[in-house]
Amino acid sequence: MKKPRLDTLPVNFKLMLFLLAMVVLFKSYVYRHDIHVPFFSSFLLFPWPGHFKTIMTTVMLVGVVTVFTKYWRIGCLVIFIVLLLAHLSCRPCYADSRIYLLALFVLLAVYTKELGSKLFQWQICVLYLGAGINKLLDPEWLSGSYMSYWLTYREANIFSSLMPADDLFIYQVISYSVIISELVMALAFLTGRSAFGVWLGLMVHGTSMFVVDGTFGSFVPSVLTSFLVFLPWPSAIKISTKYHPKWNLARMLDPFKFYSGWAVESGDFKVTINNREYTGFRGVLHVMAYSPTCYFGTAFVLLLKWTPGYFLATMVMVVALAIAVDYVLRSYKIKLKRRT
Repeated sequence: MKKPRLDTLPVNFKLMLFLLAMVVLFKSYVYRHDIHVPFFSSFLLFPWPGHFKTIMTTVMLVGVVTVFTKYWRIGCLVIFIVLLLAHLSCRPCYADSRIYLLALFVLLAVYTKELGSKLFQWQICVLYLGAGINKLLDPEWLSGSYMSYWLTYREANIFSSLMPADDLFIYQVISYSVIISELVMALAFLTGRSAFGVWLGLMVHGTSMFVVDGTFGSFVPSVLTSFLVFLPWPSAIKISTKYHPKWNLARMLDPFKFYSGWAVESGDFKVTINNREYTGFRGVLHVMAYSPTCYFGTAFVLLLKWTPGYFLATMVMVVALAIAVDYVLRSYKIKLKRRT
């Protein structure tokens, strides 16, 4: 009797998993808080309160290492359990944005080829639909008072002195813009207009990061990473270029060997993907869209200590990747239409 074989993650899902592991390492709250006003009193029975976060951090690191092995499902579950316990052990640490990161690890752990990206697409739709409806039913959001407090007091930034303190109209405009954007994103992802949804998401989250000078903890990196589920991966990529023989271009573009379909040959610059050729700027965009190095570089800059300089560098990289991914998505859709 054959043993059941574990499903192999597609390249874009594997890349998403590794990037989420980076988010956990850089943005995790596990090693920042010990047991403090927990949700359940049973946490107070822990015999070594001062060592709780040390134990949780150790187990979390084991989980992060495990996701890089063939036992990645177990690693995802370990990370989920650790983050959940850390969340429940500290009531003041609760944040809705962190629940999304937990959900992504659960979905990765139960991934199957039959379900594919459907669960992730529904999760992203629920995220934006729930956020939009929640704000739409909140009187403080509709009146603009919440946004006024957030921008002028809660998250003081370089724009705080420029924002009017008494006039709520501008804050109402901002509030309604956010609500409409979230509902439109939910509709876009639900109806298969992923390219538009990704672009709108990048603009909304990029603007929010710039205004509040932060990434909302692990939320924005997690959301941007989850957009990878909408990027179809080709069966083969061949690059023709004039490069130094000592350069290993495939290794530079994909240092961790996520993808085995790279082929590099000498000649005039040309990128061939699934028997379709791209040259010039279009070729560069396709290389960027499918290069794990670009994603890891963007994630590393995004997850570092937040400063205006890092923000500008990150935005340049994110916009460049967005253009590349957007172009590839649109090309992919055109190809599907031609086949039909």
